[in-house]
Amino acid sequence: MKMVIPGGSGQVGHTLSRHFHADEHTVIVLSRTPQPALWRTMMRDGLTPGARVAGLEQSDVCINFAGRSVNCRDYHRFKAHSC
Repeated sequence: MKMVIPGGSGQVGHTLSRHFHADEHTVIVLSRTPQPALWRTMMRDGLTPGARVAGLEQSDVCINFAGRSVNCRDYHRFKAHSC
């Protein structure tokens, strides 16, 4: 199965990517800061579609973890920017 995981470089996404790759699925992680991995990683800036669109259109599954970090220590400042 071909899986695309936007935001897959975080803790949860990395764990899932490792699991699905070990089960011999094709894994593509989209990240703002791609790191070397056993699976394919692609730069994602959220503005230019590029090859990511083709990857999504040809995938069987998309698990989206893209967004603001869950490790947010300043709740009030985070809340002000998320509305």
